[in-house]
Amino acid sequence: MILRIICFAMLLNATFMSLRVIVSLDALADGAAPSEVGVLMALLCFFPVFLAIPCGRWIDKTGFHRPVLTTAGLFITAASLPILFAGKTYGLWPLYAGCIANGLGSMILAISSNYLVGAASVGRNRTQMFAWLTMGNSVAGLSSPIVAGHIIDAWGFSAAYATAGAFSVLGLIVYLITSRELFTIKLPPPRKFARHSTDLLKDPVMGRILVVSAVVSMGWDLETFMFPVYGHAAGLTASDIGWLVGTFYAATFLVRFAQSGLAKIFTDWHCLTFCLLVSAAGYLLFPNFTSMAPLLAIAFALGLGLGVANPSILSLLQSHAPAGRAAEAFGIRSTLSNFTHFALPMAYGTILAAMSVASLFYCCSGLMLVTTALTVFVKEKKNSQSDET
Repeated sequence: MILRIICFAMLLNATFMSLRVIVSLDALADGAAPSEVGVLMALLCFFPVFLAIPCGRWIDKTGFHRPVLTTAGLFITAASLPILFAGKTYGLWPLYAGCIANGLGSMILAISSNYLVGAASVGRNRTQMFAWLTMGNSVAGLSSPIVAGHIIDAWGFSAAYATAGAFSVLGLIVYLITSRELFTIKLPPPRKFARHSTDLLKDPVMGRILVVSAVVSMGWDLETFMFPVYGHAAGLTASDIGWLVGTFYAATFLVRFAQSGLAKIFTDWHCLTFCLLVSAAGYLLFPNFTSMAPLLAIAFALGLGLGVANPSILSLLQSHAPAGRAAEAFGIRSTLSNFTHFALPMAYGTILAAMSVASLFYCCSGLMLVTTALTVFVKEKKNSQSDET
């Protein structure tokens, strides 16, 4: 059952991963400034900031079928707009609209796939199942930027956009083929929702989880925004940048593969501490190199660090969310994450105009190091209401 979820989610996510890189390189090729690329990346997350919690409540109430279909439609739209409306005529506007659709699709996909895996797993194997899900995302992150980079170099941006859209078409086909089996998953009954979601934050451990999640998201934002920008400034080709991003995601796949077995030895909080320490070290080193070999090595280390976080964060949220409100909890996390995704790329573009590139990396490194204080001493619950579902 989990493999079916991973398969269609991976293919759909490949569109998001591809477009994120293609759009950045397309804009840069047309002479866009880093601040404009920052706006494009911010638009991926602007509407999810406001819609993630309502989306989570929608999924808790209605299930996963309509959200998955909506996701595929949004991704195909995002890939089609830059092809139908050429940048030479319409400028960056098709890219702006495509980023909005791409971001909304990613939000719905993340919450619905997390909801499905959480409903299909129990406390004993939940971290392992989330690790497998995020491994599928890592495969998409590993392969799609590399494929996109080579297609751009060989045939241009229109072919790359078409390939990105094809991933979603395949994902939709896989979902429709397997949906009958997915409907056998016992979903938790919907709960009556409070007017606001702040009641979920009364658990102090939940607050720690969400703060750490926001800082980890900040680390991912720096990778998403700066790998193309920094690589372009360093004279790397689109293929080189694709390999840099692909190496990062290869490491996330490997660490999540190991995490699926090590979950019985190390707690989720141990994994989060490892994430913050390794990522802090990686960002401290990254701006000191411009050649491929050391950048690939550091990208791999960053993938190991950041890659280990999401399965643990998702497992902890599922365990601490009240029964019937797991998707809403994922929506709160998505709101915080998307707020950092929206605000930080624009801030990064502005900061780069006033500070050195190295200062940006060093600030993120220091923040991640300080945040480890939230993961070292935690009194964890032994039981959870969600484990009963």
